[in-house]
Amino acid sequence: MKDLQTAFKRIDKAQPIDYDGASSALDLMADGEMYPELVHWRIQDGQFVELERYRCDLDHPVCEVVP
Repeated sequence: MKDLQTAFKRIDKAQPIDYDGASSALDLMADGEMYPELVHWRIQDGQFVELERYRCDLDHPVCEVVP
């Protein structure tokens, strides 16, 4: 409960909140959005194989493929 109260106070003062979500850190940008790393996976022979990574943020709105 204390964490929730701290969050309310920080939100009320327009201060940032550092939150690590279940899948990754949740870092909100100035526009109030988050841009998590996106990965295209495929299961091959019972294993997850990473095919592509995408960069999606304000500077890369079409989510370009990262080499």
